[in-house]
Amino acid sequence: MNLINLCCLFASSSSSSLYKGTPWYAAERYADMSKTLFLALFYSVLYPSGLFVAFFGYSFCYTVDKYSLLRTWRTPAEVRWVAWIGGLVRWVAWIGALVRWFIG
Repeated sequence: MNLINLCCLFASSSSSSLYKGTPWYAAERYADMSKTLFLALFYSVLYPSGLFVAFFGYSFCYTVDKYSLLRTWRTPAEVRWVAWIGGLVRWVAWIGALVRWFIG
């Protein structure tokens, strides 16, 4: 393998890693949003217009998170147990509906 092919191989592997995006965690995003809500509700007795400030904060976070989700963040890996739990919930719902139908 000559030097040119080696450089091209290195360049293609490093350039593809640039397009993967940064990892993100939904739990962190929900924690930030709930913290904003609880602080706004806690201080709403002293500063009622803080609820409007929280609303604008939510709007800003929504806009930034949506842009980041569509443009810069990495798509999360598929989790197998989520599909398993979804199937279990559907199965339990059908069983519950059948039991409800038989009982009346």
